[in-house]
Amino acid sequence: MEVTNEEKLRDVKIMSIDLASDFSQISYMCADMKEPKSVSIIPGENKYLIPTLMYKMHNVDEWCIGDEAKLRSFEDDDEKYVVRNLLDRVMSGESMYLDDKKYTEIDLLTIFLERLFKQASSLEKIGRPECVAITVEKSHKILMDALYKVLLSFGYTEDKITVQGHAESFIYYTLNQKKDIWANDVVLFDFNSEHFTYRKLSIMRSKQPNIVTIKEVDYSSDIDVSYLENERDKKNADERLLSIIRKEFFKQIVSSVFLTGIGFYSDFAENSLVELCSKRRVFKGYNLFVKGACYAAMEKAEGKLNKEFIFQCAGRTKVDMGLLINHNGRNTAISLSRAGTNWYEAGAKAECILDNVKSLQIVLSSPYDNCTRNVKVDLSAFPDRPNKTTRVAISLAYINETQCDVIVEDLGFGEFFKATGMIVKETMLIDDMMI
Repeated sequence: MEVTNEEKLRDVKIMSIDLASDFSQISYMCADMKEPKSVSIIPGENKYLIPTLMYKMHNVDEWCIGDEAKLRSFEDDDEKYVVRNLLDRVMSGESMYLDDKKYTEIDLLTIFLERLFKQASSLEKIGRPECVAITVEKSHKILMDALYKVLLSFGYTEDKITVQGHAESFIYYTLNQKKDIWANDVVLFDFNSEHFTYRKLSIMRSKQPNIVTIKEVDYSSDIDVSYLENERDKKNADERLLSIIRKEFFKQIVSSVFLTGIGFYSDFAENSLVELCSKRRVFKGYNLFVKGACYAAMEKAEGKLNKEFIFQCAGRTKVDMGLLINHNGRNTAISLSRAGTNWYEAGAKAECILDNVKSLQIVLSSPYDNCTRNVKVDLSAFPDRPNKTTRVAISLAYINETQCDVIVEDLGFGEFFKATGMIVKETMLIDDMMI
């Protein structure tokens, strides 16, 4: 990942990547910058989209990505050496053989990210970033694991890595704009080759901390990029978008609207824009998510955890979790995990000694509606020992924002009782439990 350059490279605090199935983007922030700067692949122009495409040179272990990969694959007319659908390959664990060499999905992801780093360094004359943020459409565990594995192999530690979904990046981008932008609800239409997604950001200011929620609706079955191929279908897409706007905006106060994705490159939304611009501010751009990820990573790097807001969206945990214990004759809950935490970073570990109990009580509390539920973890299968001679390790392991495993392991009690290694696991389906 080192880039040799005779001139001094600028120090970079954060580099962020929006890694999507069709196009990727790069932004960065130096310590003295107030907002991220997007990397244009053509100096002096606003060309930020890098095709998420790879091409291997014949009979040599050299790769190119983006527009160069697109051009070379066209010139050579050989699909065998082209890697499309990179994220699908990662999710499915699909390897490929080229010139008698095996490339795993991790190999391919590593090559693509390495070349993105080099491209950013070459175009902007920036050095190795201190921290890296990646934003993806959905934060699936397989993809998150793969991204962390690659970035750790680059020499980054976990505290220097941020990986989050587009919903989280939308929140970070919005809250870093002027407050009049988000005085009321904020809407985002995301239209790319894969989907058409509607998101609405709302803030519950009656709660302390304020709760930021994202309503998300997939309208891909209503509008598709294929509708933009001719004038008749463009008019149809415009009418469908207008219908969605009238449905979703009915009796809603919306301050601002953002339009993003390659679908909005085509000026099809003639009547829709008239409707949107009525008493609202409308912005069209293509680097909202990548900049939002940059803001998130900067907050993490500076240790300025935002205590003013709790995020309730895809990618964030929905409840506070605590371990119910008896202390001096009173029941109290020891915090294990907070609502609004990135689920991938929300794990927790604790140890305790059992005192006249055959189960643990995990308390779930929703900051959204103050609903509370207790979850019992049965430990009756553990060895029968005298009171206060069983030590256990308790860990939380989120699988996604709505599913969490509580794992309890028998640690024994020193030399008196050897650890059996017995494990009890309780899987919590949080949405079902909080109904």
